[in-house]
Amino acid sequence: MENAGCLRGQFAADLGIFFDLGELAACHEFAGRRLAVVLDSDQAMGNSLKAPGGTYEGDLLLFAQSRDLWGLAVQPGKLTTLDGRPVQVEQVVESEGVTQVTLVSHRGV
Repeated sequence: MENAGCLRGQFAADLGIFFDLGELAACHEFAGRRLAVVLDSDQAMGNSLKAPGGTYEGDLLLFAQSRDLWGLAVQPGKLTTLDGRPVQVEQVVESEGVTQVTLVSHRGV
């Protein structure tokens, strides 16, 4: 079990690279808070193509460090904002300190 602790420590260090503003992340306003996030529309499209029946699941994936989302009411069905534009949270998945939020552009507002 000692190796699991080393692996978790290495993964935590890698998160710093993934969410580094000079690398993959960019600063965006999400749910009223400025965060370093990674946005991915290509992966969202790929997910919908892989889903059973090719069902539409969202416009955009937002990846954030879970700790940065603490205190925000980010849950499926909730209407919120991304850079001032209304979006609806479709799905939230948290794993190993990273939260993946599937967002749908909210039309008609």
